[in-house]
Amino acid sequence: MRDALFGYVKQHLGDPSGILAIDETGFLKKGTASAGVAPQYSGTAGRVENCQIGVFLTYATDAGRTF
Repeated sequence: MRDALFGYVKQHLGDPSGILAIDETGFLKKGTASAGVAPQYSGTAGRVENCQIGVFLTYATDAGRTF
């Protein structure tokens, strides 16, 4: 599946001027049942809160974008 997705992105979105964009966001959580939940700064909340932090990588060109 990974190779098929890579082939599709390369064929349809591939562009020498394409960029990789990295973004992190906080997911506010109650309790401690999820992995990585702890009091930490979250830009979503604008303060220290009990949350998880997710980091996302996207590839973008004039033809489109994908995670």
